[in-house]
Amino acid sequence: MDWEALATDRRYDGRGRFVVFMAGRLVHWKGFGFGIEAFSRFAHDKDDVELRIIGEGPEIRFLKRLVKRRGLARKVSFLGGLDKARYQHELKEATVSLFPSLHEPGAFVVVESLAAGKPVICFDGAEPATEVSDKTGYRIPMKTADASLAGFVTALECLYSNPRSLSLMSVECRRQSHKFIWEKRLSSLSESYEKMMSSNVLRCGCVR
Repeated sequence: MDWEALATDRRYDGRGRFVVFMAGRLVHWKGFGFGIEAFSRFAHDKDDVELRIIGEGPEIRFLKRLVKRRGLARKVSFLGGLDKARYQHELKEATVSLFPSLHEPGAFVVVESLAAGKPVICFDGAEPATEVSDKTGYRIPMKTADASLAGFVTALECLYSNPRSLSLMSVECRRQSHKFIWEKRLSSLSESYEKMMSSNVLRCGCVR
């Protein structure tokens, strides 16, 4: 992950577009349909919000029909698969990252969103939730479909209506994303190893 390339000064201050970002392969278990439903409930009475979906996959026709049925054609954009530079540009232009996937080992989109200073809304209990804290996003409990949808909508409303809190959360996202950079992980492991090597535990032969 190119942490420096994702740095941005763009912050939502209550003016301009509130851009929701979703990215990944368009397959059913990644929850794009769920994300569109949540966005629909959030966006129905707002003219300054937008959902941008990045990715390709077999669900594309279903998702486009869903957007049409919900009357969201002017608020939802399908950008397809993007090269690295365009992807990073879109992520930096976003306001928040929506990640309703239930099964996502690694969750690189979440880590990249944090590095770009974008608060993440995801399910609690799923893999991505291990990378999101209360200071960097919202982890929504897995309950009934309606209850979970309500949780995602509430999280979007909180971020939309509190630009100051969103800005503080963005700064914390960027700060916490450091720990997901492999170079820093390796550096941390190296420091721990050096401390162990110089400790009395090793000197006395207790570790073999």
